[in-house]
Amino acid sequence: MELSIDTSTRQASIGLSLNGDIIAKNSWKSEQNHSKECFPKIINLLEKTNSKASDIDAVFVSIGPGGFSALRVGISIAKSFAIGSKIPIIGVCSLDIEAYEFIKNYKTVWAVINAGFNKIYVKKYTNNFENACELISTEKFYTYLNGNEIICGEGVVTNLNQFKINAPDSSIIPQIQMPTRKPEILSKIGIEKLLNNKIDNPHSLEPIYIGGSQHASAGQKN
Repeated sequence: MELSIDTSTRQASIGLSLNGDIIAKNSWKSEQNHSKECFPKIINLLEKTNSKASDIDAVFVSIGPGGFSALRVGISIAKSFAIGSKIPIIGVCSLDIEAYEFIKNYKTVWAVINAGFNKIYVKKYTNNFENACELISTEKFYTYLNGNEIICGEGVVTNLNQFKINAPDSSIIPQIQMPTRKPEILSKIGIEKLLNNKIDNPHSLEPIYIGGSQHASAGQKN
């Protein structure tokens, strides 16, 4: 059984899966802080499925970009499982989770997550080629668009009206709802990496940093 943890933003989630297929999940909007909420919810999910921590064979965790303190909570919990139980840990880019369901059907995909202060984290996917994550202003992002792309992710939901006004008319902005990052997607990406032996070192795994430092906001309390 695998445990998936995503605390990239206030929109957090956990999931339990068997060979990547989700069997139980919980998504919530953090109103206090992830450090008080995440671990008790994992214990509750284990109890609901009549499972024990020792049943977990691998842990998949979102590593950002996102809120610095929020990400630290999820990664720290994932590391504690990996090190304590000597099981594989796999970090997954949060923007990859946002884009996963779209890159199979569209040639160009932009995934977006809010960074606060009129900034957004973005990543472009073209014909299965991944570009680097960027931290840019929303105004600069509009200059990247040519009208032949789909724009997805949590940042689309929170900036929907602004995107509809400023993006080219031919850009595709899907009608998506929170949470945009689903634990069943994180578990799918995680199992794919596990089967390809793309396992991380639990002692050195860190959040994705952009521009020298991770934004502390990303739209959430930590």
